[in-house]
Amino acid sequence: MKTFYLTVVWLLFSLTITGYAQPDCTPSGILPGAIAFSGSYNPFAPNTVTSVIPATPAAGQTPVEYIWLKSLVNVSNTVGNPYWSVVTGSQNMVQLGVEGLTQTTYFIRCSRLQGCPTYWGESNVVQVPVDLCSLNYIHPGSINFTGNFIPTATNVVQSTEAASSAFGPSVRVEYIWLRSAVNTPNYVGNQYWTVVPGSQNQVSLTLSGLTKTTYFIRCSRPVSCQMYWGETNIVEVPVDLCSPNYIHPGAISF
Repeated sequence: MKTFYLTVVWLLFSLTITGYAQPDCTPSGILPGAIAFSGSYNPFAPNTVTSVIPATPAAGQTPVEYIWLKSLVNVSNTVGNPYWSVVTGSQNMVQLGVEGLTQTTYFIRCSRLQGCPTYWGESNVVQVPVDLCSLNYIHPGSINFTGNFIPTATNVVQSTEAASSAFGPSVRVEYIWLRSAVNTPNYVGNQYWTVVPGSQNQVSLTLSGLTKTTYFIRCSRPVSCQMYWGETNIVEVPVDLCSPNYIHPGAISF
């Protein structure tokens, strides 16, 4: 009786070990899951590529392991594809928290049965769109000017605060300046604002040649974007033609 009992126990143990150690490591051994991402990447908020369907073994109860890949190029996930790279720390994460993106990125979750050497890509590739050019993601700077325009001195509209991108310092910002002799809000199509020649990428603006009070605004955009956005304030540069300081007295004789 004892011998029969030990034989049964050993047989069950042997079957368990054998079944667990040798899962079906081919693609047919696992049912692929699916992932999803909604909207665009928001640098101000948590962003998560969610699990719509977890991967599962085609048969048995073998645990599933995951790893995530990312790519800046949306191409098929084939063996040897040079564009895909492993997301650091993504092992065994069913869904993926995404951060630090500065351009549109594609993600795929790969799965395998525990004990298998190869991961298999799941059923879909997910796009996480990044919009660097959105007005919502530009931190506008500010400018100022003190006193009146002095024709005999150097006059500079100073940068009080530089513009920046919510996506971080790796996203460079470029500038352009507008000027107007009429102080009106800076809206699209405003006919009073004109570009200051040579003002591209100047953080502060050196002024010359003014003959009447003029208003300036500095506009910024991330490099490679098409649209500049006006910053937080319009600066007035007063011109006083009537000041005695700026009259060169003549001379007379008899």
